[in-house]
Amino acid sequence: MKKVVLLAIFAFVTMTLINAQEKEKVNIDSKGAAYEATRGADPNIVQDKTTTDAPKEKPASRGESDCWIKIVNNSGFAIDVYVDGYWKGTVAEWDYGWTTAIAGKTLLYAASVGRTVTWGPVEVDCLSEFVWTLSY
Repeated sequence: MKKVVLLAIFAFVTMTLINAQEKEKVNIDSKGAAYEATRGADPNIVQDKTTTDAPKEKPASRGESDCWIKIVNNSGFAIDVYVDGYWKGTVAEWDYGWTTAIAGKTLLYAASVGRTVTWGPVEVDCLSEFVWTLSY
């Protein structure tokens, strides 16, 4: 009987610890807007996607403080995704992708690859896992 009680207590404590370690998940929905052309470069983009085939160095792991962002593309546009102004990848039409950001205040921005539609910029406090849904 004591073994059963101890096993039940152990299972309860283990499940409580696992649930406490799970990060909060936050949903953000953004509706696309027609791209407003400006003179010069888009002020929301610090570094666009590369157009050369030069390999980059592998970045050091940033550890558990990273924030995971799932980008859900609910539109017929292929979308370039930017985190803090830096290109992180392209999400195909009606598809999804993942990226990371350093924990803390983070600026999310997206633009169709033809630059006819944009989403954001959206500022989030990136301390958890986000689902950023883009629609048009």
